[in-house]
Amino acid sequence: MKKLKKRRTGLFLALVCLMSLLVAVPVRAAVLSDEYKASLGQSAQEYLQSTMALDDSAYDELRDAGGFYEVFVDGWRNAREDTGELVGIGEVTVTQEDDTVECRMPAEFENYSGELVMTFELDSAGSANPRNFTVNVDYPLSKSLEEAGINTAIGLIIVFVILFFLSGVIYLIRYVNPDMRNKKAAQAAAPAEKKAAPAPAAVPAPAPAAAAAPEEDIELAIVLATAIAAAEAEQPSGDGYVVRSIRKIRNKNWKRV
Repeated sequence: MKKLKKRRTGLFLALVCLMSLLVAVPVRAAVLSDEYKASLGQSAQEYLQSTMALDDSAYDELRDAGGFYEVFVDGWRNAREDTGELVGIGEVTVTQEDDTVECRMPAEFENYSGELVMTFELDSAGSANPRNFTVNVDYPLSKSLEEAGINTAIGLIIVFVILFFLSGVIYLIRYVNPDMRNKKAAQAAAPAEKKAAPAPAAVPAPAPAAAAAPEEDIELAIVLATAIAAAEAEQPSGDGYVVRSIRKIRNKNWKRV
């Protein structure tokens, strides 16, 4: 019962602080006065100190209100996993750019130090409405290098997984439609066969004639010897041989001179 009463009291204080931000000082000018900036910064500091000390059950009820409450609860829960609970908040710095006002304040947490940033938007009615909340954590160099190494390793693993997957897909493409692949292979082989067909026409055939030349010389010698023997048989006189001139012509016919 006491826990429920404490939770409701915390929510009530958080809502009161937030309402004080909205109605603390009306905004009528384009440029905020130093007094208004100081009042807005103090209200933002008190609101964060009261709401960041609530328990999780109170955050669930606060988040159900939606809008800025949802943004605040989600942002603080995500940051608290690394930073731990809030220890203290430093001096607030208020800056304005057009209709946007930022309240920045250094903060100390159980694990790290950081900065709380609460953003307001000035509406046409002259009120500053909270719009965003962020927690900037100052991680040490070792923590930053560790996170960078983890991100690099994850990126390389993702790249290799994608390459392996693409290699598998490319390998399996051959089994998608084998009939189409065989048809394309046949079409590709047909032009190669057509190009190889004229090759036998380029083979010359004068070599056998050159190889037959010695046989023709032998036949010519035999014919000459036969002719000489026949001439001696016709005129066996003592005057000697009758010289006859024999020559070879292209049509392989022999004539006497």
